[in-house]
Amino acid sequence: MTGNCHAWCEPGESGENYKVSSDRYLSVLKVSTNGRKAALDLRLVRQVQPGGENSKVWRCVQRAVEIYKEHDGCSQIIFCDYSTPKTEKFNIYDELKQELVKQGIPPEEIAFIHSCRSEEEKVRLFEKVNRGAVRVLLGSTFKLGIGANVQTRLKAIHHLDVPWRPSDMVQREGRILRRGNRYQEIKIFRYIAEGSFDSYSWQLLETKQRFISQFLSGSEYQRSASDLEENVLTYAQVKALAISQPLMKVLAEKENELRRLRMLSNNHARTQEAQRQTITAQEEQLTILKGRLTATEQNVRYVGGISEDGFRAAYRSVKVMLTEDVISGRTASPPELSVLGFGIAIPGVEQLNAQKPYILLSRNGADYMIDMGPSPAGNARRVVNFLKRFHELPKRIGEQRDECLREIERLKELSRETNPYLDAIRSLEEGIKRIRSKVSSKAQAGPCT
Repeated sequence: MTGNCHAWCEPGESGENYKVSSDRYLSVLKVSTNGRKAALDLRLVRQVQPGGENSKVWRCVQRAVEIYKEHDGCSQIIFCDYSTPKTEKFNIYDELKQELVKQGIPPEEIAFIHSCRSEEEKVRLFEKVNRGAVRVLLGSTFKLGIGANVQTRLKAIHHLDVPWRPSDMVQREGRILRRGNRYQEIKIFRYIAEGSFDSYSWQLLETKQRFISQFLSGSEYQRSASDLEENVLTYAQVKALAISQPLMKVLAEKENELRRLRMLSNNHARTQEAQRQTITAQEEQLTILKGRLTATEQNVRYVGGISEDGFRAAYRSVKVMLTEDVISGRTASPPELSVLGFGIAIPGVEQLNAQKPYILLSRNGADYMIDMGPSPAGNARRVVNFLKRFHELPKRIGEQRDECLREIERLKELSRETNPYLDAIRSLEEGIKRIRSKVSSKAQAGPCT
């Protein structure tokens, strides 16, 4: 089905505003409905449907039968929202079943979700699909897209038509993309009729998905090319396949590629901005580490002058000060605690969020955290042992400083990288501009029909 479709609007009294009658709204709706039906099967609009490869039903039957024979015991779902089972006239469901039976699939292994009149009947049907008694299940998004747990043996699903909303597509494919499916590899088929209303349907789905993606991300493009925008590209690619005019098809493909490159370019720019912010934070941390290292080296010289008697006296003093009640906050600690010239701070409220209680020793503006326990004697031993090994700290702090320096240099190198997508984007933009000019010229050259 090819050709152009135009919508006319009547000018209002001012010559600038427009109104559309309700009859024309109904006409547009009828065009949309009939267009979808024709893209599915021309017999739905009382036209002759070419057979063989030009028929969605034929293609779907061939694929379904191939999978049926190749994977013994597997099940499949065929989704179709238009032309549901009816006895009085032609419909896709009965046509599919008739052709599947002709190809050798027993009729009892084919089921319609529409045959279920209650939830109990649905549950029994789903159980048959999961154990392989029903091998091909046909249904609509509304009846089969939500709450159908039939994934156990599900090898493939087939989209004969295009749902209205991206969420409908997610629900359809959610029947097979879920835990409990015994197949590591599955197949998803999307059937399109070139030059049909399918192009508009996929365009609509693409537009809706892009709006949702932009809304959720709060920006023009998603955070990465593999996020929600990936669905947009998929819909756009299928739309391009449905367009029969060569120039329009090339234009759609180039626009899809441009959109993808712009996402990657924006992601590259955001990554570089994040790197610059990280550099600032790392430089602040480097300043802190340098100051901490200087203070610690001074403290090492001071601790080196403490005698063994001084450490023993410190042990007895800390054992009295740092009881379990003081550490846990059940008893208020004295306003000023110290040991061997180091101040002792008990964080208080912060202890409630800590995995283990701790104290802070401080001197010359540098703080040192020491884990505590329930035993006063154990706490006193931890403090003394820490001071005895104090000379090891400058090396560890120096290593942290050096690592921070290396990370800053690495991030600076990355932040200097040029955007690798800009040249390709400019080239695509120029190519798209040329194609649009050709399309416009062709449209003006011939009469509108």
